[in-house]
Amino acid sequence: TDEGVFVMSNPNDPNVSEPTGIPPVPPVPHYGATPEAPQQPPAAPQYVAPQAPAPQYAAPQQPASPYAAPQAQAPQYAAAQPYPAGPVRPTNGMAIAALITGILVPIVGIFLGHISLKQIKRTGEAGHGMALAGLICGYVFTAFWVLYIIFIIFVVVLAGASSSYNY
Repeated sequence: TDEGVFVMSNPNDPNVSEPTGIPPVPPVPHYGATPEAPQQPPAAPQYVAPQAPAPQYAAPQQPASPYAAPQAQAPQYAAAQPYPAGPVRPTNGMAIAALITGILVPIVGIFLGHISLKQIKRTGEAGHGMALAGLICGYVFTAFWVLYIIFIIFVVVLAGASSSYNY
């Protein structure tokens, strides 16, 4: 090998008679010696990867018969490319408010839901599902509260009519 080239080999390879070791150390001049030419520092050892052995046996090839049926080959397609991400649409703030107030203050949620749906249709913002959910929650909770108030009035009237006072 060249000087400065360090070759790694497989120690189990029977073709190698002696293992390669550390590259030789250049001689060091002793004290008082004056060399004629300036000495160059030794080159760094380079790693040379071991080569894989060539296959010894190849699979036998069957001769093609002129009477053989043609082999069907799979169609070749280009690799699928992902679609580029589209621009992120901002979410309508009124739709978020409609969802929150549709649960907490249902009548306000109904109004905000209708307004936000109109804005979303006009501007193309995101948040249609939140506006619709706020609108539905607003109607459901408003119906619940109306039925609850009717029930309370009915119980109070029924309790007042059934009480009898003896004077």
